[in-house]
Amino acid sequence: MSQSHAPEPDASSLFPAPFRVTNKDRVSQQIQIKLGDYRLAQTLIDDPSKSIGICAEPASPAP
Repeated sequence: MSQSHAPEPDASSLFPAPFRVTNKDRVSQQIQIKLGDYRLAQTLIDDPSKSIGICAEPASPAP
């Protein structure tokens, strides 16, 4: 008896090749309308000192 193995799928065939999108793309425009412009928030994300929030763990109320 000969055992025939099904060919293994190529790992690269699971996802299509990446491609660069432009801001003129309809989907990109919809994402930007919903989430906002990433470039405007990038400075806040990169430099946490510009963010408002809790910077350290609060002191414990225990004696």
